[in-house]
Amino acid sequence: MTLLSLSRALHFVLASFVCAASSAVFAQDAPETPLVPASAPTQIVVSFPEKPVEIAPTIYGQMLEDCNDRVIYDGVVGKNGEARPHVDQLLRDLDVPVVRWPGGTFILEYQWERGVGPVDERPTVPVRCWGGVENHRFGTDEFLAWCERVDTAPYINLNANLHPDPELGGSLEKSLAWIEYVVGDASTQGGQQRAKNGRVEPYNVRYWCVGNEEWGGFGQGVKLNAEQYAALLDVWSTAISARFPDLELLGVGHNAAWNETVLNRCGKKIDWLTQHYYVNARVVDGKLVSPDATLFAPAQTEAHLRKLAQIVEAANVRLNRQDRPIRLAVDEWNCRHAVSENGSPSRFTRQDARRLYDAVVVAGTLNAFVRATPTVAMGTYIFPVNGHGVVKTVGENDAYPTALYPIFQTYRRKIVGVRCDATVSGPGVRSADVKFALVGDADGEKIELPETLPYLDAVAASPDATSLNVGVVNRSSTTAQVANVELPEGWVPVAKSELVADAIVSANDASNRDAVVLKSSPVDAAERSFVVPPCGFLLLECRRDAAK
Repeated sequence: MTLLSLSRALHFVLASFVCAASSAVFAQDAPETPLVPASAPTQIVVSFPEKPVEIAPTIYGQMLEDCNDRVIYDGVVGKNGEARPHVDQLLRDLDVPVVRWPGGTFILEYQWERGVGPVDERPTVPVRCWGGVENHRFGTDEFLAWCERVDTAPYINLNANLHPDPELGGSLEKSLAWIEYVVGDASTQGGQQRAKNGRVEPYNVRYWCVGNEEWGGFGQGVKLNAEQYAALLDVWSTAISARFPDLELLGVGHNAAWNETVLNRCGKKIDWLTQHYYVNARVVDGKLVSPDATLFAPAQTEAHLRKLAQIVEAANVRLNRQDRPIRLAVDEWNCRHAVSENGSPSRFTRQDARRLYDAVVVAGTLNAFVRATPTVAMGTYIFPVNGHGVVKTVGENDAYPTALYPIFQTYRRKIVGVRCDATVSGPGVRSADVKFALVGDADGEKIELPETLPYLDAVAASPDATSLNVGVVNRSSTTAQVANVELPEGWVPVAKSELVADAIVSANDASNRDAVVLKSSPVDAAERSFVVPPCGFLLLECRRDAAK
């Protein structure tokens, strides 16, 4: 036996011991449907693709919505819209590529004219969909100034609601005026109004979406079928493009049948279709119930995106749009908690802390987006601050990163550039036996999943010619997994970063901000076997072997 073989054998023995020990520490529910003993290693084979594909950085975006959970007011800004430099700095360090605003469901009642002009003259109105009030201190100019402060691209949603009450409904006329206010030059009425309010130069806003979840009729929205929405989108996109041809328009997507209808009528007039996916976590007395249902839910998201990608790619060919293809934007997604304590009924809340298992769901969803590149080219997570947030605020002048922060930061910095192939085989669960806790656009759809879903999920990316990074997620809630990583010839690992916590329910809070942290360390160039704890995350950084 060679020295390297002996080293790997000893590592595996140690890893098996760690698997057993960590099961006791992290145990909640037993794995639902294990296929093989958890001590079996997982093989991850990394290779460079024959046809390089660039990972769209916009998959790492965020979304803002005034949902009565301190996301905007007392979140990204103060209660009266005042800037929060400490929050801005945390978000700048995330390098957020794009932010969607003002909704979401809230857009179905938002009147943009109330949020421009002198702030003291702006009305305070009730928020009917989420409760609370909107004081309009964070309006169009404030949002776009905030985007410039945190160095992100703005994405604005238009109110296309057909509600007959003008206090709630949107209109094409109102939306054209809003767009002109934002991007119109000094010769336009909107540009002159904007200049009067203090901004002479037009804003650079590239992304505009026509409506939100018109298929659902949520909040104050009027429910439309696919044909009705496609007709609306046809009129709106034609009018918007005629006056503002340089914008990228997003249409509301949904399931396969809806998307085919919309693309058949409007495929030449839009650039994106939006998709929404929500993973659910049922939490009873602090314990994650049916963890496989939550932790493997991103696999169902990915399978649905594969189905939709086939429809979009076929439309691009049919419409001869290969040079400017229609793409998918997952502009709403997160992991939502339904919490029960001491026998109380389960209650949806955005206030439950972001825990280690949430970080695994986020990483798994980002893995799905990476593999769906280039058809999936945008994602905006709900929310960057408070709520389900990446950052939590404390009082007026303090904030801290949640367990999600290191995941978003790591992917934005390391899982970029050219997407590489990462083939995974090892112990896992039978997909047919998992009751995926996923709601949204995949509801009721026939979705094809692999027969086996390994506990370990991996992606790889090459940011430049000298670097290769591998991200690995352990979707087991109870058992550490051993990852045997096979790298392309001539490449060696040089460092690893691991998400460290005491338990899968660990969460950062104001008094303990290091309960879930990412710790980095060097690794031996000969090492190829790594232990990933339950609900663990590992980033392996690799370089070309200087000796070869």
